[in-house]
Amino acid sequence: MTLVVGIMEGCLYREEAARARAKAAVGPAFSAAAGLAPATAAVAAAAAAAAAANGDVNAERAALHETLVLEFCLTLLHSGVKRGALAGRSPELMAHLDPALPLLVRSLRSRQAGCVSLALRTLAHIVPLPLPSLRVAAPAAGTALNALLKKVPNIRHPIAQECFRLLAALLRDCEAYQPTTAQVQYLLRWAFEDLGEAGAQPTAFALLRALLSRRVVVPEVYDVMDRVQQIMVRSQSAPVRNACGVALLQFLLDFPLGPQRLKQHVGFLLANLEYEYESGRLQVLDMLAQVVAKFPVEVLQAHADVLLMPLIVRLVSDTSAKARAATGDLLRALLSRLEASQLGKVVSYCRAWLERGAGVGGAGVGGGGGGGGAQDAALRRAAVQTLGFVAEVEGSKFGRRFSDLVNGVLRILQRQVARGVDGNEDQSASLPDDESADAEAACPGWQEAYYCLLLLEKVAAQASGALAWPIQGAATASSLVPELWESTVRLLLHRHMWVRKAAARLVGYGLATPRVCGGLMASQPGRAAQLAFSFYLQLECEGVDEATCLQAVKCLVNLSVHLHRDDSNEDQNGGHVSHEDQREKHEQQEQRKRAREDRGHGSHAAGSGDGAGKRARGAADAGNGNSNGKDSRRYEEAEEEGEDGTEEQGDGDEDAGKGEQAKGEEAEEEEEADAAVAAATDGDGADGSDEEDGEGPDEQRQTFTLSGLVRRMVRLADDVRAERTCQRMAALRWIAAAATALGAADIATYLPVLLRPLYRISDAAAASAGERHSGITATAAARGGQVPEDVRHLAEEVMAHLRGLVGSEVLLASYNAAREYVRGRRAERKRRTAMRTMIDPAAAAAARRRDNLRQTARRKQKMEVLKRERSAKQLRQTGRRRGGGRGKRVR
Repeated sequence: MTLVVGIMEGCLYREEAARARAKAAVGPAFSAAAGLAPATAAVAAAAAAAAAANGDVNAERAALHETLVLEFCLTLLHSGVKRGALAGRSPELMAHLDPALPLLVRSLRSRQAGCVSLALRTLAHIVPLPLPSLRVAAPAAGTALNALLKKVPNIRHPIAQECFRLLAALLRDCEAYQPTTAQVQYLLRWAFEDLGEAGAQPTAFALLRALLSRRVVVPEVYDVMDRVQQIMVRSQSAPVRNACGVALLQFLLDFPLGPQRLKQHVGFLLANLEYEYESGRLQVLDMLAQVVAKFPVEVLQAHADVLLMPLIVRLVSDTSAKARAATGDLLRALLSRLEASQLGKVVSYCRAWLERGAGVGGAGVGGGGGGGGAQDAALRRAAVQTLGFVAEVEGSKFGRRFSDLVNGVLRILQRQVARGVDGNEDQSASLPDDESADAEAACPGWQEAYYCLLLLEKVAAQASGALAWPIQGAATASSLVPELWESTVRLLLHRHMWVRKAAARLVGYGLATPRVCGGLMASQPGRAAQLAFSFYLQLECEGVDEATCLQAVKCLVNLSVHLHRDDSNEDQNGGHVSHEDQREKHEQQEQRKRAREDRGHGSHAAGSGDGAGKRARGAADAGNGNSNGKDSRRYEEAEEEGEDGTEEQGDGDEDAGKGEQAKGEEAEEEEEADAAVAAATDGDGADGSDEEDGEGPDEQRQTFTLSGLVRRMVRLADDVRAERTCQRMAALRWIAAAATALGAADIATYLPVLLRPLYRISDAAAASAGERHSGITATAAARGGQVPEDVRHLAEEVMAHLRGLVGSEVLLASYNAAREYVRGRRAERKRRTAMRTMIDPAAAAAARRRDNLRQTARRKQKMEVLKRERSAKQLRQTGRRRGGGRGKRVR
């Protein structure tokens, strides 16, 4: 280090002498302009005169090349300071570095750009260190930096960028450097003139933050910050927006600002909440969130009125989901820092908005558009969302306010119920699951109902007593709470999926809360049946997700206990049913049975097109959730259609040479899968029950029993369609959970039915495994795809759980009964197929051709899946081999 310092000092001395000799002819004035001190200029001039007198031409020639030596020394010093032996803060290192500091400042006046750049970078690393001579060298460095900045053409020049870095380090880490007001004004006018250009942004923003930390109050600072906040909103570069946001926040927090100036900046941010591009709005929201989090409480509460209304409006008017979510987070944070009186004022505003056109009569039963127009609807939605944030902020204290708000919330829910969303609409259409305009057109006002349900969820979580069922003699929040729960129950089958999910979560809370469950079940006869039917339709609906299935299973398990209790009470009171009513019901069942038998023997002559149409209608009805008494007849017809051609196909194979045994087994397995799909897409006739024939949806909700729920869940567990795997696994989970909830004694009655899907799953898995061992690899793999691995593992877990619950003997007897039932159904299908072939050969041939085409398409689809899986596996193996090879070469 001593050698480097000595060489640098000699090189700088000779360079300054050469510069003085070159400028000696123009006098001291030009030397001062060249950056030399008067004393240095005089010494250099004397040395130049002596050298000229002695004729030392070799020394003058050598001085022209010593800049290379100086640059080499600066490179060594920069490398050592940055990451070498000089990187540290020990006293020994400081003693070595301190003599080099004045030389580095002198190097800033070098005529070589390389030397100047290295000196700037080295000084930027040395300035934060506690060097003794830094107090003396800092002002000289500042003067040299100003001189350099006046020489560079623009702020994008590399020397200008290095000057900015060193200036930022001096302003941030060196208290001895005190720039004059003129220097600061020059920097603010020149350095930040093109702040939006990409080349000048990182160092310029660092210098700006360093200047703001000094709190130099000059008019140019405010002008620069006006440009900064505009760039923060309008820039398309995320790093630039973030850097502007950091600088603006530092300015608002640390810089001395008057009330009017602060109001001006806050007003600019609020005005740009309506900026056309999402990125700018999100940056403004992030900036406001930082302001709300870090401003003093007194200042924030003084500006609360200015902040609240624009944010509440943006909750409903912003077209971006991200911006609305950020607005909600910001509004929640703002409300959490307000006083109770200010929160009461917000609640009073929201209550007034809820009352605007919120009457049921104003909306019209089934009418489109919200009562009072779209503006009133938007205000009600904003009010409900804001009340939800207030509930989160106040917690249990919000229960006192809820009694004044329950009337407006109830009106919004009742208006949605009055529009006919209680399961009476055509639910064969796909349910909306987004916030698009199409969803609003299909379900007018769904957002109001959805956010009302979210508000009730938050009230239940924060102040559960406000939603407790009224008890005679006990204090309650409102006498309208039962009507709230009734409206929530009727929204379980809303046309919009989000409303369904919110209503399901809220009803699930009510079922799990004793203060609500008792009153909810006793409020209406057959309430458990109604809820079970609604949750089953939610579970059966197309497009449900895992969360919806899980919530429906939880509620159905809870309701299974209530259904079992209702069935027990009905059995105990069964003697009150008159003999005439029993005889009339028996006669109706016999008539329906004879009608089905007549149709089963004579309705297949219509051909395959009619059968396909029936199956399509059955699938649509299943999607509607209309699993009423007609399901039994639809199931019989669809099952017969699914079995058409089984025996005829076998006869054709015998005529052609008997075929192969593997092909025959595959056809039988395919027909069994078709029958399972038919059972899944049709009604509850899978078990041959007719107890609910002739009942519409409304009557069926009242007569829904545990036996009917068991049959429907079994049918759902038998659904082998790939898109219904989520519902299938939910049904299996319900079997295990319901068995635990009911107990071993009560579940034993239903075990023969509950074990049927478990038997089919295990039988299919065992058959596919056996075929793999026997060598029929492709066929077994294709057929094994009917039972996914997760379904098979879950079925095994359910079986093990049932075995531990009821015992091995009871489970074995029920399992044998389920197996005999499934085998009997298969034999009955074959018998009916043969009978149908004899009665109507043409229809049987058409059905056989249709089944062959369907089986061929299914095989092609399965083989394509296998090919894709095989290709993906080969790619993974190839990638692992290549990765291993690279690893070996590296080692």
